[in-house]
Amino acid sequence: AEFAAKAVADLGEIEVVVSNAGVTHPGATVDVSTETFGGQVDINLLGAHRILRAFGPGMIERQRGDLVFLSSDVAVRPRPFMGAYAASKWGLEGMVNALQMELEGTGVRASIVRPGPTHSDIGNEWPAELGGFVLEQWVRWGLARHPHFLKARALADAITSVVTAKRGVHISTIDVNPEAPVQEPR
Repeated sequence: AEFAAKAVADLGEIEVVVSNAGVTHPGATVDVSTETFGGQVDINLLGAHRILRAFGPGMIERQRGDLVFLSSDVAVRPRPFMGAYAASKWGLEGMVNALQMELEGTGVRASIVRPGPTHSDIGNEWPAELGGFVLEQWVRWGLARHPHFLKARALADAITSVVTAKRGVHISTIDVNPEAPVQEPR
């Protein structure tokens, strides 16, 4: 609430909000402490709800605005050793899908941008051997078909497409995935 009040004071009425906070701490779901599991849900799901509560009512009152929530492809393709992250992103998408129906006719759009593997700070704090193990599991389960990851610019472009869609158009969910490297002809 304090952040929202400062943002409005500094920038004026807010018409676009992008909720992109996220954290994951890998581990076997059965071994991850409830506190660690809950911490991921708190940031990835409840944090998004806090942002919605801070900015959504003003948008509804003005009958204009875009709320964009960054999810993850784990919401449709969960990955092993990332159970809390997957649960939080599934929950996020459930919340936003309900919100989309609730906002119908208000002039406010709620959208999901669902990135695939992306170069980001998530995972930078993991020990190298743990990161390698997790990536091996992605390959084992067919969740890493090639070594390319998205760059942040691809997500920024997707978000821009969502919020610049003409009024009357609602891009409700957009999947953004890294393209496989071009192969040489055989």
